[in-house]
Amino acid sequence: MPHISVHISCYNRSKMLKECLESFINQTFRDFEIIVVNDGSEEDLNFVVMMDNRIRYYRQPHGGMAKGLNLARKNSLGDYILPFGSDDLALPTLLEDTYNCLIANPDYDVVYPDNFIMNKTGGKIRHKHPEYLNSQIAYQQMLKKQYISHGGTLWKKECYPAYDETVGSAEDLELFLTAMENGVKFKSLPKRLWIYRTGNWQREAGSESQNKGSEIVLNCRGYTFDLKTRTGKPCN
Repeated sequence: MPHISVHISCYNRSKMLKECLESFINQTFRDFEIIVVNDGSEEDLNFVVMMDNRIRYYRQPHGGMAKGLNLARKNSLGDYILPFGSDDLALPTLLEDTYNCLIANPDYDVVYPDNFIMNKTGGKIRHKHPEYLNSQIAYQQMLKKQYISHGGTLWKKECYPAYDETVGSAEDLELFLTAMENGVKFKSLPKRLWIYRTGNWQREAGSESQNKGSEIVLNCRGYTFDLKTRTGKPCN
């Protein structure tokens, strides 16, 4: 049984998916599986099963990333789960460093590393995530602004909630808030271990869905989403 299950839900962008998978095949940590879910792509993604024998491949009608990640979750074999964007890149020690961090900090359930943000031209900026040691403060900060990136987070399997498939592209914000409400503890790893790639058309097109979803996620918790500042604010 693999220690870590990497979950990737993909809609088209086959070239980026191939590069993403190669970045995991080249990891220093070897005891893992990759579950790729084809979310109703128009492109042929069958090539993934030929890349590495640790890759397992599933197909579903187009239903969104949350639905794809839930299918991966249902079929996951690892004790730890790492969700990842199909257009992003893992640096070579992502799995090794996040796994070792959780082992060294057994009181925590999730570790989230820092990352780089890469633009269309290949330029990279450094991105650092804050850490709030008080769980109530962490929850209040998450309501104000999603301060943890979804990709590259390593979860203990038993602490990894199902995704809400009704909140559009805000499924990651809903995931983090639900986990915090369930008492899941988050640990920051101040090391840049993966690359978030911006500028592809799917991410640009998904911003409206994310805005609408964020409003739904926050409204049910007594907050509203301010489009201008892209932050959550308590309802009056």
